[in-house]
Amino acid sequence: MFLENIFRREERGNVADTFYPGVPMRSISIAKALRTRKQLKGQISDLSKRATGCATWIEGASRDFDFTIVDLDRKAKIDELVRLETAIAVANATATVTWQGRAMPLTEVIRRQEELKGEIVYVTSLSTRRGPERQHTGEYSADRQPVMVTVNWCSAYSEPERVLHLASLRAQCEELNELLEEANHRNTVALA
Repeated sequence: MFLENIFRREERGNVADTFYPGVPMRSISIAKALRTRKQLKGQISDLSKRATGCATWIEGASRDFDFTIVDLDRKAKIDELVRLETAIAVANATATVTWQGRAMPLTEVIRRQEELKGEIVYVTSLSTRRGPERQHTGEYSADRQPVMVTVNWCSAYSEPERVLHLASLRAQCEELNELLEEANHRNTVALA
């Protein structure tokens, strides 16, 4: 198993409370668990491609890989990934950091960071058009000239206000990212 190899390499030997009743647990940092998750996803992708390529073959021809074995390996990696992601979710729900004077679980920090990124996209997309502008009404005069009117545009933000607001949002996002990075190296994921 991939996760077992991680523990053999780490050889931390930490035994904590049991995640699954009666099964001793080991722990790795959240950061290590996230790297491991990325590796598992890559392995699953490779095995899926391999399984797709060996699912059919010409009768009597030799095969590079046995579909049954590749598919079993793929399913085992998926099981490991699900266990790991569940353990990461538990760790993220229980580990906390303090941001803006309030303690919050890492899960909330992650969600807040996602929302801040969405807010940055939103504020960036807002128009800051202001002042008078000539516009075509969609009608034409008797001599086939476009009928124009002057409209005065107003906006919720001036460009300098929007730039300042974006800078504040980006600073908050970076602050949350630094808190997460530090917490991911300090806190552990318990695996059975």
